[in-house]
Amino acid sequence: MTPVSFSIDHTRLNPGIYLQAEPGKVYTYYLRFVAPRRSQKEGIPQAVMHTFEHCLATSLRSSAPFAENILYVGPMGCCTGFYLLLNREVDKAVIAAALVEAFDFIIAADAIPAANPRQCGNYLLNDLEAARALALRLRGIFLPGGGYETEYPVLEE
Repeated sequence: MTPVSFSIDHTRLNPGIYLQAEPGKVYTYYLRFVAPRRSQKEGIPQAVMHTFEHCLATSLRSSAPFAENILYVGPMGCCTGFYLLLNREVDKAVIAAALVEAFDFIIAADAIPAANPRQCGNYLLNDLEAARALALRLRGIFLPGGGYETEYPVLEE
């Protein structure tokens, strides 16, 4: 069986909130923060992804209106965004608002949650300053009217 993500046209993919649902099981939201890499200079650097991982997990699990429905928040291997797995469907506008709140959390942070040797296996791989810069840029995209996408572009046969 071919994964659904392999039917998406990554050359036309833009930042957005995309849903792949398995009703009654899991709702996988693809939180695309940058367009897929078209060169080695694009994408989100690993240290920034790691900082976002810590901050998103903390912010979304503590303040999102769907916090009790979160099964997993984690990075995409392609370094373009994160997976948000929920046990129920949530309106994408509600997720976008929670993301803006999480970006504000990152922008205001003076430390990275749990970035220490006791709580993280790679605590030195972080970049809070670059994460703040990215959060500032993303904030505008995910505000109402910011232009984030919600429908995947599919490959044309």
